[in-house]
Amino acid sequence: MEKYAIIGHPVGHSLSPAMHNAAFAEIGLDADYRAFDVEPGNLESFMEGLAKELNGFNVTVPYKSAVADYLDQLDVGAATAGSVNTVKRMDDGSSQGYSTDGYGLEKALEESFGVKVAGKNFLVLGAGGAARAACFHLLASSAASVSIANRTFNKAEALADELKRQFPIASVEAAPASNSEKLANLVERADVLVQSTSLGLRPDDPSPFPKELLRADMPVFDMIYKRTRLIEDAGKAGALAANGIEMLVHQGAKSFEIWTGKNAPVATMRRVVENALAKMK
Repeated sequence: MEKYAIIGHPVGHSLSPAMHNAAFAEIGLDADYRAFDVEPGNLESFMEGLAKELNGFNVTVPYKSAVADYLDQLDVGAATAGSVNTVKRMDDGSSQGYSTDGYGLEKALEESFGVKVAGKNFLVLGAGGAARAACFHLLASSAASVSIANRTFNKAEALADELKRQFPIASVEAAPASNSEKLANLVERADVLVQSTSLGLRPDDPSPFPKELLRADMPVFDMIYKRTRLIEDAGKAGALAANGIEMLVHQGAKSFEIWTGKNAPVATMRRVVENALAKMK
């Protein structure tokens, strides 16, 4: 039996095990996918131990950047973004890292809003691993501009500097999320708002974005795959809004194809995710 997993902290909320196990069953692959909650400080021991028994695994918060240090190779996308969400154990025993988050986001924006990335202006909330993968992919896919707003400004600024080095002719800007005046300026030119922080995972989390700055003509995409306060505020503002279900499905499908070399049963994966979320309500 092949073994796969998702690692992170926390991972109890993850729908990836149900999604991937259903996909494996759909194509008749003898494989099992589990979730491993890796406590802070235990990533190295996991990578030196249990990880070597896995055929592949996904990586979520907070290890998307840190896990790269323990891998033998990174594909171009993961190396450029400095973010890994998919690891494959190669035939020779080495490990290769990939990033499928950006691909998942691009597919989700197209399916949720009919938005093509090329030529569009994006405002991204957050500067962590998911934001990194998103920003690098958006610019690599010819986005007109990417602006980054984060509570810790120096992280947003550092990410913006990296983006400018990789894409010297791109329009990139950073701002502290607490500066409402600066944020309002970024909103003025944004075609799409992308939320990549962890705010919204818990029911009592506040929205990461001021509701008074939301525009009816600015679609809002929240990577968290449930109805968050930001999604609710966007709806009240008359804006199109979508959560992270489609992104989860499509980044997962790409991971599945990397591991197995087979086409992912996307419809089955989506159905499992939607059914699991319906039971959680």
